[in-house]
Parts: sequence; structure tokens; C-alpha cells
Amino acid sequence: MKPTLPRTAATRLHDSTQPLPPHKLIPCPCCHEPLQHTALHCAHCGAEKHYGPRLHELLLYALSGLALCLALIFILTPHAFSTASFWLYPLLGSGLTAGFLLAQFRFSGERWIQHRKK
Repeated sequence: MKPTLPRTAATRLHDSTQPLPPHKLIPCPCCHEPLQHTALHCAHCGAEKHYGPRLHELLLYALSGLALCLALIFILTPHAFSTASFWLYPLLGSGLTAGFLLAQFRFSGERWIQHRKK
């Protein structure tokens, strides 16, 4: 027997009873137990769905972009390391921004992250 909408909701749908959508179950990407497709947390293994980069990934990529830009400036123009150099700080800021944007694009989708067991 398929579940149907109650009479009050059916009257709003021009006296037609509509079957409810089925509950779809998918396997958890970490433990492969059944999981609803709208779940944000797995009750079996404790994995959580994340969107975008986490804080430590964001900091790692931003600081890596900063270090890479700093190394390129040092290799290409070693005289730019004086504190009076006008272009040093905007170039370092662009390296920091490039690392931040790379992290945003790299981790832009949804992913399941399982917590480490202690």
C-alpha cells in the first residue's frame, strides 16, 4: 500500500491523492551502511558531509601560495626584498589570494570526512 497525502492536502490538489515520494537510501561513502540522501551526518561511523574547504586546508593553501610567490619574487628579482620596495607587498598579497582561491576551487564540492578515532 502506497502512502498518500491526507484528505486536506488532497483537496488542495484538485481532489486527487498523490503518492508520497519514496525515501531514497544511498550507501555511506565511508562505511557503506544505508543512509538517506539528505543526511549530513552518518550515525554508524560518524562521518560528516562538508561543503568547501575546512579551515586548516584553507590556511595551508593560502600560506603555500604566499610562500610560492615569495620564492618566485626572490628568484626573479632579489633586489625587491628591501622594505622600501613598493611592489613587494601587493605581490605577496596576490600570492595569498591565489592560494585562497585555489583552495576554494579544489574543495568546492561536497565530500564526506570521517573523524579520526582516538
